[in-house]
Amino acid sequence: MPKASVENFTVHHTTSIEKFRDMRGKALPTLYIYRQGEQAMAEQDHAEKTLPTISEYMARNVKTISVDATLKELSQSFIDQGVSALLVTDGDDYVGIVSDKRLTREGVAKGLNMQTTTVKAIMRSKMLLIESDQPVREAQAMMKANGVRHLVVTEGGKIVGIVTISDLIRYFTDFFEG
Repeated sequence: MPKASVENFTVHHTTSIEKFRDMRGKALPTLYIYRQGEQAMAEQDHAEKTLPTISEYMARNVKTISVDATLKELSQSFIDQGVSALLVTDGDDYVGIVSDKRLTREGVAKGLNMQTTTVKAIMRSKMLLIESDQPVREAQAMMKANGVRHLVVTEGGKIVGIVTISDLIRYFTDFFEG
């Protein structure tokens, strides 16, 4: 395997310490491959320290809806505000989050009355929080691990916005086109 191919392999597979063979079938030294892997891991650590943060891609204008709003009002809010998720409030407190997907699955698909059922019936009380100074990749990992498309963003324990799967797509588009 040519040196360039080994380097490429170790960048993407840094934990693999195996013997490789070059084009003639001669075994390459394991130590060479391991050192290339160490270099790739060091480069990856450096890259993670300089990765863009959530604050660069999140929406800071927090959109909300009352816990007592009807599902009809909720659907209209999604249209009027041009968002796919709203934080749910009870007075001055944030008490949950509701998304257009949740409205579809928990409200419409279950045949709930859109005129009388309130947001409280379908909202998710457990909000997944992430600090704005975290790398965007952390948001992606949280979304994947929890099967959600929206995270509530905080700064010093105070809610300051939402980061969505669409924001992550914008990040990855910037990253790969940049």
